[in-house]
Amino acid sequence: MALNTNTNYYDNGSLSKPPRFSRDNFSLWKNRMMLFLEGADPTIPEYIENGPYEPVDIIVAVPATATTEAVPERYVVKEIRQWSDEDKKKVDIDAKAKTIISMALPDEVFHSIMHLKTSKEMWETICVQYEGTTEIQETRKINLVRQYESFIAGKNESLSDVHQRFNCLIIDLRTVGRTYSNSEVLTKFLECLPESWDSYSICLKLIKDLHTLSLSTLYGILLNYEQSNLLKKNLVKDSKDSKSTPVALVSSEIIPSQRSTLTNTELDSKSEDLSDPDLSEFDESLALLTNSFKRFARKSNFRRSKHLSLTEKPKSTPVDKATATCYNCEKIGHFATISEKVKVSSLKNTTGLNQKNHLLMKKKSLIFASWLRLKKKWKNHLNLL
Repeated sequence: MALNTNTNYYDNGSLSKPPRFSRDNFSLWKNRMMLFLEGADPTIPEYIENGPYEPVDIIVAVPATATTEAVPERYVVKEIRQWSDEDKKKVDIDAKAKTIISMALPDEVFHSIMHLKTSKEMWETICVQYEGTTEIQETRKINLVRQYESFIAGKNESLSDVHQRFNCLIIDLRTVGRTYSNSEVLTKFLECLPESWDSYSICLKLIKDLHTLSLSTLYGILLNYEQSNLLKKNLVKDSKDSKSTPVALVSSEIIPSQRSTLTNTELDSKSEDLSDPDLSEFDESLALLTNSFKRFARKSNFRRSKHLSLTEKPKSTPVDKATATCYNCEKIGHFATISEKVKVSSLKNTTGLNQKNHLLMKKKSLIFASWLRLKKKWKNHLNLL
């Protein structure tokens, strides 16, 4: 049964006001109304089921004689003036029930039953109108059984919502006369839960006795397990966040896309957080590499020259070979590439300079490659978390 959650809270009534009639949730209104009537007078449900009290006089039986026939026991309705105080109290109970039922009904519904004389007739007429005849109730019973057999938790539906729907369905089944054993109800409820509950459900079936547990007790066990897992996840998440805070500061020191715009002052200011004693071993390694990279950037200004392609190289002006001077032998008429004399000192200086630049570039490449490997390793570590 789908519950109407838009009902006003005050429509449920109070100790002095009967619950307001509801067509959509008639079964709920019926139960609330019966509780209200019983609270007003404990004998009203008996009057609604069996009819009103009628004051009568009992005329005792007269045995037969030789001249007369036997007279059986008879009941004669009393006139109002003959009613005793006890008779008046019992008759007033039915009138009280009629009044309460009438106050709870809207005008259009009361108009259809106001001609009825007793509370029993009024109650039975309302139930037939909004619950249907025996055939309709049997059809409703079949539909409820089908809903029970195909019951399953919805996508992203919480445990509380699943329990509420299932419990309402069980109550509706009992109302129409269809009952299940306690173990069948609990087994069905465990089977309708999502796959994430399978392992815990199997453990419950092995440990707990489903014949003695109630549905509310099972729901309490499952809810406690769900809340414990949620609390554990929150604690783990908080601990991860507290550990990842200094790492985030270190990993954000030098971003590859911004490395050409960082200055030495910025590197010095951003490296102050690296001395935190709570850093892990991985954080310390990354901090050490960052400091080394900072020193290298301060030394070389961390500026990479733009490589020119063949098409972007500047065009040289043609030189007259007849007036050109050789850089090696300092003679006129040829270039240094075809000169037979080579200055050994100049060659040594050039070779040493090339070796120095080569070592410098190699060191720069190694440091940058190590930084990239550590950054990739840290990203993979964050993805695993």
